[in-house]
Amino acid sequence: MNQLTQIKIRFSDAAHAIGVKPKVLRNWLQRNQIALFSDHTGAKWTEFTLGDIAVLAVIRRLVEWGIKVDQANKIAFSLIRQRAGMLIIYRNTPKEALIATLRNFRLLLAHDDDTGELMSAIVHHQDALPLDDTDFVFVNIGVVVEVAFSRLESKV
Repeated sequence: MNQLTQIKIRFSDAAHAIGVKPKVLRNWLQRNQIALFSDHTGAKWTEFTLGDIAVLAVIRRLVEWGIKVDQANKIAFSLIRQRAGMLIIYRNTPKEALIATLRNFRLLLAHDDDTGELMSAIVHHQDALPLDDTDFVFVNIGVVVEVAFSRLESKV
């Protein structure tokens, strides 16, 4: 059984896991600001997968730093899909495999001083960080996902 896609998580538990009020998560969904691995169109009840929780946890962390929800979604969804997409579609993936895959990845975000655009990069070790005076946000993806999963377990 693939824990990342077959375990269904209730809406309120998902909100708790990522550290937002259910109303915030509902707004993101109703405004079509987020894309997830599971399909939520036409469903009576909104249920999430662990893959979705991973994406939502990263979105929430980026939004906390002032990044717009739709932009945070693009970054988070593509990051999780690129780094762990095969785990999410494989039929026998435990959640620990996703955490282990993401553990050493850090997301570095900075604004380009010339264009004002948000730039993102994945770094594997802290020594790869820039040493100039650029302001940046540094997010440890593995820790963000691991905390969300542990919050989910404490709720259920």
